[in-house]
Amino acid sequence: MISFRLADINDLEEISALCADAFLDYDFYRPFVADPVKRLKFVYDLHVQCFKAEIRRKQAVVGIEDGKIVTAFALHDPESRQPGFWEYLTSGALSMIFRYGFISLIANSEENTLFYEANGFKCFDHKIVPAAKEEIGNWCFSMNV
Repeated sequence: MISFRLADINDLEEISALCADAFLDYDFYRPFVADPVKRLKFVYDLHVQCFKAEIRRKQAVVGIEDGKIVTAFALHDPESRQPGFWEYLTSGALSMIFRYGFISLIANSEENTLFYEANGFKCFDHKIVPAAKEEIGNWCFSMNV
């Protein structure tokens, strides 16, 4: 049986390894990092910075079975602000930019897309995602640095 608890900073390595393994072949990452060995490191590093921000906000949850983390996720209150660009930057995103030479991000409001496009990001995908009460825009951006 899986038990759940808030993640803490000591879980970060195990969470990131679990996510890197799960998302290694995720279509979103392949165009940016073609080599599977480099992509594994990239996806690991990406999840380190994402989950570090979530852990700081006490929004990361892990599922544990037989003493091992088998699932991890961020639990957001829809009424609260999610981690933003600066929180991810201070959680390790800046070092990733210098190591990998690009920035990729997903925006969910049209207002934000105007900011990203005005600052040199290119939109490479846009979808409308159905949600419980409304549809949500989903824009994917990237920029080489």
